[in-house]
Amino acid sequence: MYKENRLIRGNLTLRDRTVDLAQVTTSVLVVTAGADHIAPRHTTMPFLDAISSADVTHLDRPGGHIGLMAGSKARKETWPHITEWLGKRSS
Repeated sequence: MYKENRLIRGNLTLRDRTVDLAQVTTSVLVVTAGADHIAPRHTTMPFLDAISSADVTHLDRPGGHIGLMAGSKARKETWPHITEWLGKRSS
């Protein structure tokens, strides 16, 4: 998926249906890491322009791909923000 960039190009099929990002209208949280070499920030940002959601949040943090979510600082620098974001949108 990531080598061919099928999601953003509109060529990704799941359960015999082509994924149409313009149909995404739910709340979206995109979390990026400044030193991510697997999913660099500049490659993930087009997703925000492709969706139709009115509630989009971009959480940008330092660190790399794994460190962002599982590193020693993740518990204090990433997860509290994700928890807060989810809490505001949960009933």
